[in-house]
Amino acid sequence: MIRCKCCSCVETITCDRVGSDGIPMRVVRPGDRTSLYRGSSGGIRQAGAEIIIKNASVAAYGSFAAQGPQLIEPEGRVEFDFPVAVDPVGMSFEAGMPDITVDSPGAYSVRYRVRTISGTGACVTLAVNGIKIKNSGVNILAAKGETTGGVIIRLNAGDAVSIGVGGHGVMLAAGNAATLELIKIA
Repeated sequence: MIRCKCCSCVETITCDRVGSDGIPMRVVRPGDRTSLYRGSSGGIRQAGAEIIIKNASVAAYGSFAAQGPQLIEPEGRVEFDFPVAVDPVGMSFEAGMPDITVDSPGAYSVRYRVRTISGTGACVTLAVNGIKIKNSGVNILAAKGETTGGVIIRLNAGDAVSIGVGGHGVMLAAGNAATLELIKIA
């Protein structure tokens, strides 16, 4: 989430803090219709007039989960089932497919977690448009366990990010078997 620097301007995305008067502040995005205004103390407060937020940077974020068990063939990719917690902003995916597609270019923090029940020695990596991201791989050291990794990478609009498996196949654990989180940071 992009936060404003001082909560004094509705031309940027406002923070989600509670003001000194105890009134919660809301996150607003470009194009939102809202009844927020800048109060005399610099905080954002409720008002009667409706305004439209303009010229703000759009945050892009999403977290996606894959249900297991799921067999990932050698050089295969994890298939995601649903977004986690909140609807993704600035990215899209199709249930049962491996790719998360970003809508806007920028630098992204990309993190993943994979829970396995077999696959010792395989390598879990991130891929963009099907090409493995150098230095994003983590070897699976134990058949049953959790493998995590991540990178900060520049992505273009339309790039598809996925979790791949190299070496040999793995079996993902039952339940929440894998997650992929993308946050646009610049």
